[in-house]
Amino acid sequence: MDFKEMVMSLNFSDPSVQVSSDPERSRYRDDVVTYKTAYLLYQKAERKAKLRKLFCMLTGRCYTLRNFSQAVGHCCVNIQASLGIQAVELHKIRGSESCYQDFDADFNPLAVKDRKRWIYIAEQYLRGYGLAEVDLLKIGGEYFVRDGHQRISVMRALGYRFVDANVTVWSPTETY
Repeated sequence: MDFKEMVMSLNFSDPSVQVSSDPERSRYRDDVVTYKTAYLLYQKAERKAKLRKLFCMLTGRCYTLRNFSQAVGHCCVNIQASLGIQAVELHKIRGSESCYQDFDADFNPLAVKDRKRWIYIAEQYLRGYGLAEVDLLKIGGEYFVRDGHQRISVMRALGYRFVDANVTVWSPTETY
């Protein structure tokens, strides 16, 4: 069952959620539908993360995001320049500056502590609200998240291909 089929199969047997001519009831129904859709999306992403974690444990592969500190290693940062707001392909974002253990390598959530925030952000996207751009660090051809982990996770779960990001380039020099 794909995601659209899951949404279409939602059961709204609660009498307070029935279609009504009352605008307040209709708004409430829309809120319930949006919340349930966001919750199902979270469950699907969390399930993917758990399956990936299990698969990677069996094969010995790493399932979490790359750690920014390890990617930089013991390099000296020579140049740090802002590129401003850019559209970045989501698949090029491979790591995190701080929350690399909270998401798998495809940005599916591993940490339950962020569930409410993740669902809230998903609701905002489903309602069509624009959210602030994310902050990314660029090293070579890879991007690392500084701020906006849940937004990126939700966007990937919704099938987005690009994200607006405030990009800062880091150019490491030689190791010491």
